[in-house]
Amino acid sequence: MTLSVKNSVFNSLTPKMNHKFRIDHIDGLRGIAIIAVIYFHAYYRWQEVEPFAQLTSIQAIASFGWLGVQLFFCISGYVIYLSLRKSPGFLDFAKKRFLRLAPAMYVASFFLFISAYFISERPEGAVKFFDMLPGLLFIEPYYLSKLSLLDVQSLDGAFWSLYIEVKFYLVAAVLFFVLNDKALRVLFYAYSFYFSATVLHVLELSYWVIDKISNVLYHLGFEHYGWFLIGILAFKVFEENSRKDTGLLLGIALATICQTLMKNNIYSLSQIIALCTTVALFLTPFISNNVQRVLSNRFLLFVGFISYPLYLIHQNTVTGLAIKLYETGVVLPSYLYPLPFILLCMALAYLIAKSEPYIRQMMAKLVS
Repeated sequence: MTLSVKNSVFNSLTPKMNHKFRIDHIDGLRGIAIIAVIYFHAYYRWQEVEPFAQLTSIQAIASFGWLGVQLFFCISGYVIYLSLRKSPGFLDFAKKRFLRLAPAMYVASFFLFISAYFISERPEGAVKFFDMLPGLLFIEPYYLSKLSLLDVQSLDGAFWSLYIEVKFYLVAAVLFFVLNDKALRVLFYAYSFYFSATVLHVLELSYWVIDKISNVLYHLGFEHYGWFLIGILAFKVFEENSRKDTGLLLGIALATICQTLMKNNIYSLSQIIALCTTVALFLTPFISNNVQRVLSNRFLLFVGFISYPLYLIHQNTVTGLAIKLYETGVVLPSYLYPLPFILLCMALAYLIAKSEPYIRQMMAKLVS
């Protein structure tokens, strides 16, 4: 999957990026990703339990918002590869990742647990004390239920992507610090194997050994690893000027789009266009300073800054309170019911984001 690109052509496509805009445009992409996810959850995901019906046109657009998570995965691949290269060892990397994820997750878990008793309309229902465990441990409820024989659930279904992220961190870190430069090659081969196994499954061709290995890779989250690889390869191509990886980047992007279509068993033209747009949205800023500047506007930077805590707290809070507002008898256009609570969650997410450095300092003393 390698592609030879002449220096003059490659250099013409790769702008001399201002460092400020390079950092900002990643935050801007986070802003777009979280806007898409919130739009999906608030205006499409829970239409079956909401007593008010959104306009069909609003739902049609919102139905593609789930791709915001895939955009987050691309961003994570880019950022994590950079973080791995800067970390002296596995433990240092693991500590930094824990201190990056834990403060907001712990505050969000406490908020969701307490607020669940005041928002009985939350679409995912009541919570139990041990439902806090998946978020606090960053381990999927499935495994905790198997180990504890309890019916453990996530406080919020949106946490699923965090479990995938943590698995990716562990797999990528182990490979990187054991195999160094060969780590990416192993990750690529493993994903290629999983992709091939998915194709065989779609074709209803079953082989015992392949099924067993692909099942292990599935539990490691490999069905989403193509998106992380897009981020990693983008870093190598555009930041390290590894021109030989351009073809590999394009090949992985194509395979990831196909993998996602097969996983969802949806092959509509609109889905294909949406997936291609997601990949293009992530890659285009690396070859266009103008796009970087657009992504670096203040609004997207602000939303990107609060994107992580906002992602954690918004789903059940927004939909639950929107239903509660409707049931009070207040008559509004249906699209307005979620809006005040989206703004409320943004305000809460800002407070969490501003408090993270202080919580991180306290936690750092405990894990040092």
